[in-house]
Amino acid sequence: MPLSIRTALRPLRNVVHSASKGTTTRSLVHPRSFHTSRPNAAVFSRADKETLDKVLKESSGRVVLVDFYADWCGPCYLLAPILEKYSGENNKSANGVPVDLVKIDIQTDEGRALAMAHNVHAIPTVHIYKDGQVVKQFKGALPEAKFKEILDNL
Repeated sequence: MPLSIRTALRPLRNVVHSASKGTTTRSLVHPRSFHTSRPNAAVFSRADKETLDKVLKESSGRVVLVDFYADWCGPCYLLAPILEKYSGENNKSANGVPVDLVKIDIQTDEGRALAMAHNVHAIPTVHIYKDGQVVKQFKGALPEAKFKEILDNL
C-alpha cells in the first residue's frame, strides 16, 4: 500500500503546527559533535624541531621512535624499512600502544642542531620515547628480530 504525501509529511506537519501555536518545537535534525584526533600512529619524514617537539608533547600513551639518519648512510638504508614496518598508522607495539616514527635528516642545519642537542655521535641513532621520556636508544642498524624484541619489551 503506497504512502500518501499526507502520511509521509505527518511528523513534519506536527512540528510546523506546534510552532505556529507558540509551543516549543522539537528538532528533526539532531546536531552531532564532530571530533578529530590523530591517527593511530604516524610517520613524520624529514621532521624539524617544531614537529619533534609537537610529537613528543602529544606522546602520552604512545611510543615514539626518533631516527637520526643521513641519505648517504648505508646502515640507515638498512634500518629504515624495519622502522617503517613497525610504525605508522596500522601498527602498534606488543602492548597495543601506537608507534610513531620521526625521521631527522642530519644533513640539514636544523637536523645537525637537533642531533647535537640529543647527543647523537653516530648514525643511524634511534631514540625510543614512551610517554615523552627516552626509555631506550641504540646506534647502528639492528636485525629486525632484535628491533622487534626491543619494541616488545617496552
